[in-house]
Amino acid sequence: MARRWTFWKVALTVVLLILSIPVLTFGFFVLNDSLAREYLYWATSVIRADLEFDDSFAPPMPLITAGEVYIEAGLGTISWMDGGSMIEGDMFMNTPQLARWRELRAGSIPFGTAVTILFPEPTRRIELSRWRFGKEVESQIIPNGHPFTPERRGTHIFGIHASFYGDAQGNRSGVGRYAFILRVR
Repeated sequence: MARRWTFWKVALTVVLLILSIPVLTFGFFVLNDSLAREYLYWATSVIRADLEFDDSFAPPMPLITAGEVYIEAGLGTISWMDGGSMIEGDMFMNTPQLARWRELRAGSIPFGTAVTILFPEPTRRIELSRWRFGKEVESQIIPNGHPFTPERRGTHIFGIHASFYGDAQGNRSGVGRYAFILRVR
């Protein structure tokens, strides 16, 4: 369940957003939009904990394993429908920013170990991307539960963009973006 917003949290967030309009305008038009998005993210951090999703009304979390090692994943942007209700949640972040914000711990695995991503619900499509230095360097479509093997040593941030079928009425359907970190040694 989402926590209740207090008057002061809402008031402080409104004041911060009003004061940030010149900074956001300058960021979007003069610098670049990623700086402005980062600022907007920090300006709204006062109420971010109150905007967390109820776990039962969000895309399912993947089970990511490499042998006996469980790898933690973080949920980012979602578009989800269940029981006639819908939620859209844009985190304003790319995969590396999401991994930092969620403070994900890297799963450490030996080189050549297969990694499996398994969602508990039927998926329409799973796109796996690898990021280096803030840029997406490669992506591939993988089936649910099918293992992949990282081809390079080092620490890598991976993104998952998964879409879900849901039932005939559209319940438990939508998309979710996730991040996880692997240290291949």
